[in-house]
Amino acid sequence: MAKKFILTRFLQVIHGYAEVTNRRPAPRPPAIFLMQMRKQHTQTQLSSRPRPLAIATAWQNGPDVALPVPINHLEPR
Repeated sequence: MAKKFILTRFLQVIHGYAEVTNRRPAPRPPAIFLMQMRKQHTQTQLSSRPRPLAIATAWQNGPDVALPVPINHLEPR
């Protein structure tokens, strides 16, 4: 009976070590993965599309005053 107990205990220890030694690395947290994907996405977008250009205009004969805006007054209910 003692040999059977020792043998089962030994097998449990062997299986436990096998589970510990054959471990896979822990998966990366999803937040870090998403931040890396966002960084790659923005880098490819910046390199593929042209930068917007600022265009300044100067009106030659435009009025210097603001145009009147009609004001509609609503009656309270």
